Amino acid sequence: MYSTSVLQYQNQTVAEKVAQSLTSLRVVSKQSKVVREEAPPPYITLTMLEDTASKLGWDSERTMAVAQSLFEQGLITYPRTDSTHVASDAKAQAAKIIRIRYGANSLKRRSVTDSTDSSGAHEAIRPADPQQFPEHQAGLLPDPAALYKLVWDRFLASEMKAARYQVIDVELESV
Repeated sequence: MYSTSVLQYQNQTVAEKVAQSLTSLRVVSKQSKVVREEAPPPYITLTMLEDTASKLGWDSERTMAVAQSLFEQGLITYPRTDSTHVASDAKAQAAKIIRIRYGANSLKRRSVTDSTDSSGAHEAIRPADPQQFPEHQAGLLPDPAALYKLVWDRFLASEMKAARYQVIDVELESV
């Protein structure tokens, strides 16, 4: 009986250990490609709720209660929004942090006409002061600390250029 299975490994070391444990194999095909993945925009209420459900296992009531608490403490912008608008000064602060932590090559390239400023709309959910790093928020309880880190990370990532990584697909057959 002939059967095939597809195994996917995210870690090269693990993949190599599995390959070494198998008997004689022959490479049938190998494909390599570079994948480019744009960073998601900063949170709006819906995407924040989706992420906290999948990453933290929280329901919407818990998420919104924690977000409201962070807002009342002045740590994040208003948590009920459907806008991805970000103030220019916040973008500038994020750019400064990215340059220091990751290098200027990590910054998102913006065209002269690239502007998400809109009048009258709430901003996206972001740290009120991006200089308030998650690791410096020791006074927060676990839930607010976890949500603040998600919001801060997502905001910073939204100001970074697309990730590029190589994906290698190898088809093997036992001989």
